[in-house]
Amino acid sequence: MISYDHPDDRVPTAEQITRADEMLPKKDNIFREILFKPERSPTGKEPEPIDSARVNIKAIISNIGKMTRFHALGVTEKEIGGNVKERMFNIARIRCALNEAGLDQMPIHVFGSLDTVSTPLYFVAGADVFDGLTWLRFAYYKGMTIYQQNYSALQLGIDMKAHLVDAKCCFDNYRYMKELEREMRGYLKVGFSSFRYHKDLIERACQAVLEETET
Repeated sequence: MISYDHPDDRVPTAEQITRADEMLPKKDNIFREILFKPERSPTGKEPEPIDSARVNIKAIISNIGKMTRFHALGVTEKEIGGNVKERMFNIARIRCALNEAGLDQMPIHVFGSLDTVSTPLYFVAGADVFDGLTWLRFAYYKGMTIYQQNYSALQLGIDMKAHLVDAKCCFDNYRYMKELEREMRGYLKVGFSSFRYHKDLIERACQAVLEETET
């Protein structure tokens, strides 16, 4: 079960934790996950508080000890940062904070991220769980995420009926995701060479995040 605050109800991160803890059932057979959302915070310039577009990373980290109340920590891809590097960096900051708090087994769940490029990037930064609707709307092909009709032209033939293309794309995407999962597991043993596609990009991005983390 995942907590979720209404998008218009921008409350401080600490209050989100309290709300989620009170709302989610405390039973042995319930997996409890908190999904952090952006806060409403004053800028010092505006007469009224404004809505932030990003989650408050500092507040999440300062409250990291309270994560013992949950089994997973969730964020959305768009709200964790303004670009891929920033998102990877913030995921890495949260992962480091969890590890330092003795919560290295707690997964970080990135909502809205399930494709051929961003998923392995966020994975090497420290995220563990990924979901989204991309696999139902597009096709995965040789490391890229493309339009289904283009996949049909490349792989299935230009005369394939649309409803059959949809079904075949879903099936092939599922197989692609299982293979990507194996590659990510392989990364934990042998490093970047386990990735069939984009391994150089993934390694460069990871190195850039590491350098930023160390500064």
